[in-house]
Amino acid sequence: MRRCSGFIPKGVTMAHRNERHSDQQKEASLRSDIRELGAMLGEVLIEQEGQQFFDLVESIRQLTKAYRQDGDPRTERSIRETVSGLDLTTAYKLIRAFSFFFVVVNAADEIHRIRRQRYHAIEQHGAQPGSLQEVLEQLALEGLQAGDLRAILESMKLEPVFTAHPTEATRQTVLRKILHIGELLLRRDMTALSDAEQEDIRQEIRTELTILWQTNAIRMQKMTVRDEVRRGLFFFRDILYHGVPEFYSELNRGLNDIYGISDVAPTVLTFGSWIGGDRDGHPFVTPEITRMTLDLQRSQILELYIQDADRLFDTLSSSMRLVDASDELVASFHRDREALAGQIAEEELRDQSEIYRVKTLFIWHKLRNTITGEGPHYADAGEFQSDLQLMHDSLIEHRGDIIARRLLRPLLYKVRTFGFHLATLDVRQNSAEIGTAVADLLDRAEVVDDYPRRSEQERSDLLTREILNSRPIVGLRHELDGGTLRILEEMAVLLEGKDRCGEQACENYIISMSEAPSDVLEALLLAREVGLVTVRKGSVLSSRLNILPLFETIEDLRNAAGVMRSLFTNPAYEQHLAHRGMKQLIMIGYSDSNKDGGIVTSSFELYKAQIALKQVCDEFDVHMTIFHGRGGSVSRGGGPLHQAILAQPVGTVDGSIRLTEQGEMISAKYSLPQIAGRSLELAASAVLRSSAECSYLACRHESPEWMDAFEEISADAMKRYRALLEQPGFIPFFRQSTPIDVIENIEIGSRPPSRKKSDSISNLRAIPWVFSWTQSRSIISGWYGFGGSIRRSVEQGRLSWNRLSEWYAEWPFFTALVNNIEMTLLKADLRIAAEYVALADDQVSAERIFSMIQKEYENSLDVVQRITGGEPLADNPSLQRSIRLRDPYIDPISHIQVSLLRRYRDPAVSAAEREAVLNVLRASVNGIAAGMRRTG
Repeated sequence: MRRCSGFIPKGVTMAHRNERHSDQQKEASLRSDIRELGAMLGEVLIEQEGQQFFDLVESIRQLTKAYRQDGDPRTERSIRETVSGLDLTTAYKLIRAFSFFFVVVNAADEIHRIRRQRYHAIEQHGAQPGSLQEVLEQLALEGLQAGDLRAILESMKLEPVFTAHPTEATRQTVLRKILHIGELLLRRDMTALSDAEQEDIRQEIRTELTILWQTNAIRMQKMTVRDEVRRGLFFFRDILYHGVPEFYSELNRGLNDIYGISDVAPTVLTFGSWIGGDRDGHPFVTPEITRMTLDLQRSQILELYIQDADRLFDTLSSSMRLVDASDELVASFHRDREALAGQIAEEELRDQSEIYRVKTLFIWHKLRNTITGEGPHYADAGEFQSDLQLMHDSLIEHRGDIIARRLLRPLLYKVRTFGFHLATLDVRQNSAEIGTAVADLLDRAEVVDDYPRRSEQERSDLLTREILNSRPIVGLRHELDGGTLRILEEMAVLLEGKDRCGEQACENYIISMSEAPSDVLEALLLAREVGLVTVRKGSVLSSRLNILPLFETIEDLRNAAGVMRSLFTNPAYEQHLAHRGMKQLIMIGYSDSNKDGGIVTSSFELYKAQIALKQVCDEFDVHMTIFHGRGGSVSRGGGPLHQAILAQPVGTVDGSIRLTEQGEMISAKYSLPQIAGRSLELAASAVLRSSAECSYLACRHESPEWMDAFEEISADAMKRYRALLEQPGFIPFFRQSTPIDVIENIEIGSRPPSRKKSDSISNLRAIPWVFSWTQSRSIISGWYGFGGSIRRSVEQGRLSWNRLSEWYAEWPFFTALVNNIEMTLLKADLRIAAEYVALADDQVSAERIFSMIQKEYENSLDVVQRITGGEPLADNPSLQRSIRLRDPYIDPISHIQVSLLRRYRDPAVSAAEREAVLNVLRASVNGIAAGMRRTG
């Protein structure tokens, strides 16, 4: 058999590699891993599909690589002739072969990240950039006192929120196999192995690669909400549950090493989820689905606690014949023994002098009873935590400090983080749906029959009176129509969830497309109607729900502070807020504002909105937490999270932040416990840094001059972006020059791609909008308008290149914006995009629109290089490497996708053939998404 080293550069051995002592050597380790895995993949391809197929893979790869280097039209013709002549079976196999490369690259990348962490810990003097250790060292040098640090940590809260937006193109089955490959690489990298052991691991990786090749990577049925819920549970169960203790271990180590704080760090990390609760435009998320989700999350976390109790039972053998236990633990032991006497056989108790072991047995049974609801059980997570704390404190008091720290403390952190609910399940509903339900209720109750036609002030006044009126609006819910009943039931499920799974199980009701105070007051009225808010004699007695407006469009972001001011002066809302501790969560959306106004204006309007919201919250002594609705791509607020948090306006990250983790970013950031721990650490260190500034340290201030200058840039950038979208023929251009028609048919998520059936861009969700431009490789949503607007300001003398470089060095907002645009520009490829443009029916119109895109691309690339003063991504060699490694394998899939789109859209093709082509196109979408590591 011929060697298959052509698929990956040559030079691989299976010898175990020690840690390297230079950047070049560390990168060599990664390159060696990729060569090795690629060689294995080549062996699998030859074994499974034959030498001829492998040679075809190599031929196409070399052609696309040559075209990338020289742009020769003859090479382009050769590529087109080769891929256009492919039968569907071969095209599908080729797409899978190139896609498989991303599996091995991503696995190697993740192990390399862990390797770099270890290198910093073992070899280098100084903390790893972005780590908690580094931030704590910086804060100590800047004079932050231990007491002030404690105060920050006591109030600090970082809450990643997992969502089920249709941006994840990888099946859970495939994720599990990728996870296993990563674990095998990690085992080999961190253990001294014999030659035989190394070969065993190699064969196990080969086995997984072979199974992956034989596994259908495409969902053949549309993903259901239940599928999405179970997929979300995978990351909590297999990754985060084990990563959380590592996060706190790092935090406690840093506090002890740098500040001498030996106390247990407070819980600063919690998790949220929209999976099973996000109803905005999602008819399949019903109250029954939400109820099921809450139950699944509860049973999952209890099962994990039971597994930990099993491990503690096997381990905690300390005997009271040798060491005492606290009186409180002994008393608790006797209470449990009496309560569980009828459930535990006497022989199960073994030696009762082993009080910790037997107490763990009692805990095990109470956890099991909590699932079934029968027998002595825990009423809530607080009772479970109290039992663990008794054991922990008793060990500390009786020469078992190390046992408590190593065995009990990790579980205590898990309980404080996950409770009995696993993650706080948010419910999101569209303001229009809520308004329709409220209008129906008011009409049925004969309060008013013209609610929708009333002015905003009239609606707010009416809602305020009804909220503070303790009588229910409607007595018999079964008389309501479907939409109104569904809205009330989704509120009622939140009350059920709180009572069954704990107060934190479902704390937040989010109103998308919030435009006015009445949007929020309508939700407050519904909450009162189902009992989440109680009112008596015109006063709010209690409120068990946070109500979050979500400001998404450019206009709504501009009006956000005014809306909140009206709410803070509203007597009903003011009382509700007092019962929520004067804490207000406000969500801002990155996706629709980008689709609305482009990357520059979206970024600036989000920035300004936060400043205005902070000012109005401070005015009314309200503690604000911003909930950032970020996506994975730069177009939807993505980019490096650590830098993004530090780039927020001064004072807006005041100890707390919430942010969405969407789609493919969940897989990228939480693929292994070590990667998850690093991702959480980067976010937490930025929150800690931002929270310390201004409150305790000297802080930067927003420059009015800079803000005014950028206001003009933003206005011009939006004008340019809108001019593109409003070009005659733009909608046909978009629909024919991107694979949007395939994306609308792909079985990625359970959510419909559009809010309404329409060709209008305004009705298209932001996620497939961005996804389409990413697939066609132009990614205009991540950069368009930047270059032209900046250059115009310079040419008109309002700004100089030196001033822009000063902004880049000193203004975190501008630094993050430029870096994100630079990254997107480098990922875009307009030569490939031109192939998609050639698919448009009206080539005159298409070439006119595409020439605008090309001109702005060149403009933006030149402007970025002038501002940064260096080569593209000079400060980010890992991203440079990532793009360089992936492009030769993304390009062939793109060329095949273009050829298949031409065939798919051919009116002469039969329905059966079109469906067959669509199945292969789905594979191409998955492949490009995996290579770009971004979907929508």
